[in-house]
Amino acid sequence: AAALEGDPGALRTAALELLAPVPMPGSRRYLERGGAHAVAFIHVDPQRNLIGEAAFDYRTYRRIAHSPSVKLTVMTFVLVVFVLAGFRLFFLGTFVYPLRRLLAGVREVNAGNLGVSVPVKTGDEIGFLADSFNRMVVSIKKSSDDLNETRLYLKNIIDSMPSVLIGVDPEGRVTHWNLEAERLTKTSEAQAQGIHISQLIPQFSRHMEGLRQTIRDRNPYKVEKVTYQQNGETRYSDVVVYPLIANGVRGAVIRVDDITERVRFEEMMIQSEKMASVGGLAAGMAHEINNPLGGIMLAAQNITRRLSTDLEKNAETARRLGGDIGTIHRYMEEREVVKMLHGIMEMGERASKIVSNMLNFSRRSESKMAPADISEVMANTLDLASNDYNLKKKYDFRHIEIVTDYDDGIPRVCCIVTEIQQVIL
Repeated sequence: AAALEGDPGALRTAALELLAPVPMPGSRRYLERGGAHAVAFIHVDPQRNLIGEAAFDYRTYRRIAHSPSVKLTVMTFVLVVFVLAGFRLFFLGTFVYPLRRLLAGVREVNAGNLGVSVPVKTGDEIGFLADSFNRMVVSIKKSSDDLNETRLYLKNIIDSMPSVLIGVDPEGRVTHWNLEAERLTKTSEAQAQGIHISQLIPQFSRHMEGLRQTIRDRNPYKVEKVTYQQNGETRYSDVVVYPLIANGVRGAVIRVDDITERVRFEEMMIQSEKMASVGGLAAGMAHEINNPLGGIMLAAQNITRRLSTDLEKNAETARRLGGDIGTIHRYMEEREVVKMLHGIMEMGERASKIVSNMLNFSRRSESKMAPADISEVMANTLDLASNDYNLKKKYDFRHIEIVTDYDDGIPRVCCIVTEIQQVIL
């Protein structure tokens, strides 16, 4: 042992050679004899009735085996560290990092990013899970795209409608707001979201009870010809509230239709009917006016004839009554009575002509084309227009000078006379 202390391998070989006669291995004992520690191997061979013992000093053993033990321990430690490091790298690469990437993808999807994709680097369960996740994200993205396309399509339909369409919840807060509502209120959809309808459209506050009743009873609520002021102008609208009753959704849709033009058209139609009635009355009155007018003109004509000096009957009657027809006639001319009588007849003829033109103009047109003198049509129309005046506006057509210049060679034109008169008038 002393000779081979520096060479543990040679020492082991020599020890095995020395211990060859003793069958090994046997039981090992730690012995203490006289303060010295020893390690002994004892072997019992009953068949040969033999006991063998090989022993060496423990301290010498420790001194000799210390260096190899340290090397072995270090090597074992290094091996263990290497194995643990390799296992850690294997575990991280195989389980931890793929799971982290998968969790990161889940967080991205949760944040709304549907374009995320987790790389698949292995064919094990983790790789299968990552591939399934990618397919799931693609499916969700497709469903989301289809849903967005449908939502955009429906929004385009709602925004394209000429009516104001507003969706509200049971408390009256806005959930939907189309372009016509933006145009009417000058408020964007983003600004209107969550705001109470009465704050956005103050005139709707009077209909809040009807809105609540519609949501409660699920029966439509309609109000016609609601008046409101816009830019100093009175406008009209129809308000209809429809309850939302599908899929348990509570709320209502408010539709506001601007009917100002329709109301004005209806008023024009009513006025037209009134004018048609007045036209009928005027035609009847014209017939009635013609009778006394004819009597007045006939009486004026007879008075003129009775004052004439050319009729012997007038002179004879004047002499019989003690007068002179010439003197009476000169008196009438001096006092302009004759002129007044001519004025009565002239105004009567003019009134008769106006009545005749009005009757011809108010007569129902049969839309038949017939030859007509355009100059005469123009003249008759001007006669009608000369009676147009407005006291409030201080307007009188007779104060307008109309200069007419008709060509004598204008041929008769085939037309509907009343329609041409209407255009000119």
